[in-house]
Amino acid sequence: MSNGENMAFNMGDLLFQVFSLLFIATIVTIIVIAFRMIRRKRMELKKVEERLNKVIEKNDLKE
Repeated sequence: MSNGENMAFNMGDLLFQVFSLLFIATIVTIIVIAFRMIRRKRMELKKVEERLNKVIEKNDLKE
């Protein structure tokens, strides 16, 4: 390979590595956001459950 071809190959290899890292970082970001959303929904459900239990106790609607 000549010097120009070798440099072009190295540039292509570098670009491939950069895009691979960006792709992996995007996937990791999506997974982290999904876990945060699941945790937030779980906390909201706990709050709703607590409120519902208070209403049940207040109205004496226990089984």
